[in-house]
Amino acid sequence: MSPRFKICCFCLCIASLFSAEREPYALFLTYPRSGRTWMTYCLKTIIDKGTNENAWIVHPSVHPPYLDPEKKHFFHRHYENRISSFVNPKSDYLLVIVRNPIESLVRHCGSARNAIKQFRSQSHYFRNLQYFDKWKPKRRYLVYYENFIRNPKQELEKILRFLDAFEEESLDAFIEEFAQHKQACLEQYEKNGGSRSRGEDLLFHSKNCSQKELSKLVSLMKKHYPTVWKNYLSVYDDVITESLSINEGS
Repeated sequence: MSPRFKICCFCLCIASLFSAEREPYALFLTYPRSGRTWMTYCLKTIIDKGTNENAWIVHPSVHPPYLDPEKKHFFHRHYENRISSFVNPKSDYLLVIVRNPIESLVRHCGSARNAIKQFRSQSHYFRNLQYFDKWKPKRRYLVYYENFIRNPKQELEKILRFLDAFEEESLDAFIEEFAQHKQACLEQYEKNGGSRSRGEDLLFHSKNCSQKELSKLVSLMKKHYPTVWKNYLSVYDDVITESLSINEGS
């Protein structure tokens, strides 16, 4: 295939993304280690068992130009800058999961010390939320990881309704076998490093940090991303205060 032909194909793909004929996309955006594997598993299992012939096709990872424009596609990315040129904030859907920033950064970087050293390179956690701000309000939905873990049925129903994909029978069937599904997903996740907390302890990683490290990390977040903190992360103020008290004297 010649380079010129490849360029032509690419341009046609891009043009088709924004044509009126394309079905909507649903972009699922998460910082690493924030529930992507479990959420994708849940939605794919529920939607695949539904009866809607025009249901979303859930992809763990896929590149938009190669998608069938006559189908509705749900796909994931960790970084908004790797997908923004292929989606339309006015017509496509955006689903973002947010996890306690301390838990997310410490888990992904390996330790609080590493998270502090690598803080600038982890800006996509905050940029994802800045990107969320730019989306059409009726086409965006924010999920807090902790709410999803504590109340999976309630949160899944909200997400499915947002995607206009809610079918009570398929959701109920999933919840009836919830324990089996969770175990199957955990086994699948082992291939990618596995889950240390297994969704049981929402402060698992914070407890392994010193109070000094936690304070420094929180200070960096509030200093560099004050608006993001105020609009989306201030809900974690109390739980972070709890983490600091747990680690007091360390």
